[in-house]
Amino acid sequence: MQALIFSPSLKPDLSYDMSKIEYIGGINYVFGIGRKNKSGSYKGYEEKPPDYVQDPLKRVPRIMRSNGTFFRPLVEVFSVQIMNLNRRCNIFGEIKVVEGIKIQYLYNRKREESESIDPDNPLLLIGPVQTISGFGNFGIYVDLMVKDKDKDLPLVSRGLMSWDFYESYRMVYDRPTPYEVDGDYGDDYDSCPVRVNYAVLNNGVEATLTFTLIIGDGEDPSHVYGRITACNSKFSEGSLLFRQKSNEHIDVRPGQVIPLSRSVVAVPFNSFLIVRADLSISSDVIANGTAEFRTKFSGTFDKRICGQGGSVILVTVTWT
Repeated sequence: MQALIFSPSLKPDLSYDMSKIEYIGGINYVFGIGRKNKSGSYKGYEEKPPDYVQDPLKRVPRIMRSNGTFFRPLVEVFSVQIMNLNRRCNIFGEIKVVEGIKIQYLYNRKREESESIDPDNPLLLIGPVQTISGFGNFGIYVDLMVKDKDKDLPLVSRGLMSWDFYESYRMVYDRPTPYEVDGDYGDDYDSCPVRVNYAVLNNGVEATLTFTLIIGDGEDPSHVYGRITACNSKFSEGSLLFRQKSNEHIDVRPGQVIPLSRSVVAVPFNSFLIVRADLSISSDVIANGTAEFRTKFSGTFDKRICGQGGSVILVTVTWT
């Protein structure tokens, strides 16, 4: 008795909304143990609507080894940096993760939404919205352009970084790893590869973060700008969750959640998630400090980061 294996033949449509998970062919196939159906054949998957959210532990199960240790490979993409850039540029395009039939966007900007990037700054990522699984295979596809008033310049075209779980003897676990995706910055420019800084965690947990403005500066709404990052106690590398300049501030009322560019990170188990917030309103600092959370298999926990004048940010972490 053999479970039916589904192999999609449809090509992905590249015009997806930036913050959603999409599926090739528009159908979410949830794979599992083959079950006998009414016709007597075995089916190794279920068809679900595109907005169906699978339990994270079913999507990426935690396995106990014979020696009693756990194995749950998750991938954290800390940052994507444009290398050899010698001036400020306006960047647009896509960086996406493809896992089987699932597509998530790490970066997705149209030309009119291009991002101004200095040579030393990473791109402001918008995903993933679910942690990337280290089981099986995945690929990170890079297509980026430089916006120019005369002619847009190709930065990376059809760049690819791939991971194959079944060749893991060649891979590195539990260590931040840079991977350069080659590209060309126009005919008259030096090569500008894109560096993906990532880590494949041997036993990871998924953290979903929210930041709520508890007390602001008395204004309603408050004009919030600054940076929020997340790292862990085992690595110095961090993931950028929020970055706004003073002239690009966002309006947040007391009790409202601060909108993040990304809110999900993968963290090694038996470590601490360290969140740093450097946020301001006009000339006042509303949050300047860190909050540390010991990793858990599940549950929701919160801590506060304080600033000047009694301003408070509530940091909430949900573990799965």
